[in-house]
Amino acid sequence: MSATKITSGSLATVPLVAALYIVVLSNDPTAALPSQLAAIGLLVLSAAICLLTNRVRSIPVTPVEILLIATFILSLLANIASDDSFSYTYTVLFLVTCLSFSVVSRSLSMEDMLRSARIAFVLIAATAVLLQYDLLLTSLRGDFVYGLGIYRFRPFNTHPNLVGFMYGGGGVLLLVSAANQKGMARLISIGVGLGLMLCVLGASARAGLLAAAFSLALHAAYRYRRQLLQGPWGLAMIGLALIPVVFGYANNILDYLSRILDLASSTRGLDSGGTGRFDLWASGLDYLSDASTLALLFGSGLRSASTDNIGFSTESSLITLLIENGIVAGTLLVLAPLTTIYAVLKGRNRIEQRSVIVAVLLFASVQSIFNRYLLAIGNSFSLFILMLLIAVAVHLRDSRSLESSRASGPGSKLNQKEADCLPGRVIR
Repeated sequence: MSATKITSGSLATVPLVAALYIVVLSNDPTAALPSQLAAIGLLVLSAAICLLTNRVRSIPVTPVEILLIATFILSLLANIASDDSFSYTYTVLFLVTCLSFSVVSRSLSMEDMLRSARIAFVLIAATAVLLQYDLLLTSLRGDFVYGLGIYRFRPFNTHPNLVGFMYGGGGVLLLVSAANQKGMARLISIGVGLGLMLCVLGASARAGLLAAAFSLALHAAYRYRRQLLQGPWGLAMIGLALIPVVFGYANNILDYLSRILDLASSTRGLDSGGTGRFDLWASGLDYLSDASTLALLFGSGLRSASTDNIGFSTESSLITLLIENGIVAGTLLVLAPLTTIYAVLKGRNRIEQRSVIVAVLLFASVQSIFNRYLLAIGNSFSLFILMLLIAVAVHLRDSRSLESSRASGPGSKLNQKEADCLPGRVIR
């Protein structure tokens, strides 16, 4: 491996990190548009560096990329029919983003891309905590604001629900990655990951906390399943040791969680019965049932399901994707993270950092039931998910091509078991 290739690869990751980081300001009134345009420009720069340094490998177009191109075409046609200039602009930028990720995914290793995301979320956590630590502390105390209810952490004017998605997703990425790291890198990942989870708690983003707990618990159960089966007594001893702590502080812990998560609220609490979000979901389904046949089949265009356009917030990526992309493409987009998880698990050793990818996509899938940010380019975690879907598909396709070429080469006969164990190429 030449020094030139290492340098060019490292250079391509710099604008990638910057792109994922800078959209932390995408909800700030004074920096929203510049930060989003700058992020896309940086992604184009990263792709251009890969092209100029001859790092792009010839890998066939993947089903995920075909689906995203189809999404672009459907949205463009809907824009022409509706004359929605905002959706049209967003659609073009969406295509540019997808193409940039396709180029980068054919140039960098999976570890390079995941490392870039980890660095970006470390920077995001440092920026939020250092610049707005007083607001974070206020939110973690569970203070109430007259006329507004509990104070929820909103770094850089980010909606609390988006805090749950973006910061929670970054926390899952770092905490799961820590299991594969050593030394200072592991300590940083654990510390920053927990810090991001505190931001989610301060935002009282219950869907984000639920999705993070679910994905982290499944990851831990799967990763340490042998230890749990072989050493149940050790786990039992830990449980017994925690009993005095739990019972001694149970009331204080429950009171704090009830206050910080707003469980006693008449509008957000347990007594509300979830009517607010359920009512919005029902409105979304009614909107779909009232749509024209063309809109139902092909959608109304990317970012057309905004509150300004339809009069309410869908509060679910499932409903948003169906409205904007139609029944067929919308369903495929909803299933994309789950089918990617299946492909990664089925691929076994074909791809790096398998456990990290599964945990992150699982978090995104669960959290997106309650919020509408799954397919987007306006925040760090949505950009990361889009990059991950494309990168995993590309790297799996590359590893299959490698296995096929090895299996068909002169004098090489691999049985299926041997082929499954072949590692994927680390693209440098």
